[in-house]
Amino acid sequence: MHKSHIVYIEANESYTWLHLQDGSKMLSSKPIGYHEQNMENTRFIRIHRSYLINFSCIKLYELKYRLVHLKGDITLPVSFRKNRLLSKMIRNQELKMPLQIAV
Repeated sequence: MHKSHIVYIEANESYTWLHLQDGSKMLSSKPIGYHEQNMENTRFIRIHRSYLINFSCIKLYELKYRLVHLKGDITLPVSFRKNRLLSKMIRNQELKMPLQIAV
């Protein structure tokens, strides 16, 4: 499976669920930290201790409510500590990628 097929990765204790673009999900026996290290130089970003998302799947980011909306009508919370990092990444990509930031 190619990394581009993954929309987001969700931690579940010491396992992780890989949520795919076709709506299916796969269980991995590796913790989310393992996947975060594997995706270090890709377009994946850790937005919460439980979520690692594919940056190219973001449709909308609600800064005020700290919510990110992904392709497939998926809404995930962004942790307080990761809020600035995600905002900065989106602003840096604004010219290359049509994203909305709802304030």
